Amino acid sequence: MSEKPISIKSGMKIRFENLGEITLQERWHAGGSATIYRGIGDNGEEFAIKRYRPRINDLQHQKDVELEMQVSFDHPSICRCLGHTAIELSSGRESHLLAFPFFEGPELSELLLPDEENSRGMEEFYSNEKVLLCYRISEAISIVHQEGWLHGDISDRNILLNPDPETMDIQLIDFEFARPAEMQPLNGEIRRGTPEYWAPEMIEFKWRGSSKMADIWAVGMLIGHIMDPHFKQYLGEIGGWRDWLESRGSNEPVLPEKCPEGFTAEVWSMVRKCTIISRNLRPDAKELERALHSLLEV
Repeated sequence: MSEKPISIKSGMKIRFENLGEITLQERWHAGGSATIYRGIGDNGEEFAIKRYRPRINDLQHQKDVELEMQVSFDHPSICRCLGHTAIELSSGRESHLLAFPFFEGPELSELLLPDEENSRGMEEFYSNEKVLLCYRISEAISIVHQEGWLHGDISDRNILLNPDPETMDIQLIDFEFARPAEMQPLNGEIRRGTPEYWAPEMIEFKWRGSSKMADIWAVGMLIGHIMDPHFKQYLGEIGGWRDWLESRGSNEPVLPEKCPEGFTAEVWSMVRKCTIISRNLRPDAKELERALHSLLEV
């Protein structure tokens, strides 16, 4: 492109250094900071192209993109970055584009809150399918943590699901807020991520409170939503974690005691510990993965 474009849109051909030319197709999804397009490469291969909103001299955004480019963990449940390019627009702003493997499946959020267009909501899944889904999620986050990273935004919107009951394949996506666990955030005074899944320490200490253990809290809350269709109502009844802290203390798990179908009492106890307000008492991702895997061996 000799002239600087006004904007980036469907039909444009974007060159990635290591992938060749990719043509943007339809918009697949639009979020708060980026738009996802389906892309077609020269050889017909499909990609998911993440186009960030154009920015000018945004150091935090530059760092976020640099880190997201590094997410290349070789695991089928983790959406790894395949390539990057940046385009300067006629306005002087710069838009970063990242290429990922294309995964055709709905967000988990669409199944937790189905509408008339969805033929199958989470309530229609069998308990063994839900357990397998929970395991897939724990496996993915365990890999991320083993690599020394935290995800930073575990939520139902950042899990894509192919709801084949035999495999329940997922993609853990959107590593915009991910970073090596030991790295201090560039700006710790902002709040980032999905509020419904923020750990208490992230609400109290903002982005400085993000950690592997904050990821674990989010996974526990996510499992609660998957296994219990009335979980959101339950959270409203207990008044959220602040009321829970006042009435039950920081060492009592927030998840309900009743064991869901498909779980043993021992494994459900482990999952509940993910939602202990005192983060040092939460299990690590590998412990959780092993516990959930044991349910698949029964």
